[in-house]
Order: sequence, then C-alpha cells, then structure tokens
Amino acid sequence: MVVFYEYSLVVNGGFFMNILLAAWDDNRLIGNGNELPWHHIKEDMRMFRDRTLNHAVVMGRKTWESLKIKPLPGRENVVISKTLNFKSMPDGSVSHGNLYDALEIAHLAVEDKLDIFIIGGASVYKEVLEKDLVDKMIITRVHGSHEVVNGGIYFPSFDETKWNVKVLSNHELFDVLEYTEK
Repeated sequence: MVVFYEYSLVVNGGFFMNILLAAWDDNRLIGNGNELPWHHIKEDMRMFRDRTLNHAVVMGRKTWESLKIKPLPGRENVVISKTLNFKSMPDGSVSHGNLYDALEIAHLAVEDKLDIFIIGGASVYKEVLEKDLVDKMIITRVHGSHEVVNGGIYFPSFDETKWNVKVLSNHELFDVLEYTEK
C-alpha cells in the first residue's frame, strides 16, 4: 500500500528516507559546467556506486545528461524534467516533470528498499531542501578550492542550524560528512 500524506510517502506501513548525496569543495562548488570540478576521485565514485546500488536515484535533467552511462546500472533512475520525453528514456529509467511524482515513482520502483537517493543537481537540491523533503544528507567534502572554467555551480544555501553534522570518514582527498535533521 502506498499513500502520499503531506509529501511523506508511506510504503507498506514504513516511512522512507530521502537521502541527498552531493560532493562539494571548500567553496561548496559542485559543478563546473556539466562536469565535476575536480579530477575523478575513484574512491568516492566507488562509495557512491556501493551506496546507491539496488536503490532508486532521483536527479535533474542536467545531471542525467552529464552521466557517461545511462541509466546508472543496478539502480532505478528517475529524472525530473519537463523536456525529456519519458517514452524515449532507456530501459530502467523514467522521467517526470514534477518532484513529488518523481519521488513517488522512485519509491514505487523499489518498494522493498525504503531509501531514495537524490543525486543532483543544484536546482533539485534547492527544491528538496526548501520543501523539507530531505531526511539526511551525505556529503563528500573535497579538500581545497577548484578552478571554474565552464561556469561554476554551487550547492544551494540552507539552514545549517537544522542539522547535526558528523564525520563518517576521512580520506586523503576528501572527507565524508553526514547531516541528519535535529
């Protein structure tokens, strides 16, 4: 049974978690044009894959277009877009023009997995934070400031006083932080 209650989806009697995944540098830069602003960090990419595998990922159109492999294998891919034709999406993926419907589709696609990962971009992050649709954020904080060549894209501002922050792990090039609602 799936019911939408004031933007909280109840699946088989349990509540889901929307987990925002992002990577930013010291200036909260998340994108350089439609690419990551830092060199490919294999360890972080591996952690992203392992964390999202067998779950649904929700993303905006620009994030979708930036993917080298579409859809992300082993995951239900849901793209928020008013311009993509859902009929032309590759197998294992779907597009929808509305954030709430995209989240509901993601949860229906993986009923036995209650967590959905929101993976970008900036406008999707902004909307889910403004509408209080995020239960937890897992942030890769890439050390240093990175050069912007093709137009910098930054993580949106948010009320940090609403979140508890803890360090999940430290690495040579980055740290992984977990933000949970207070």
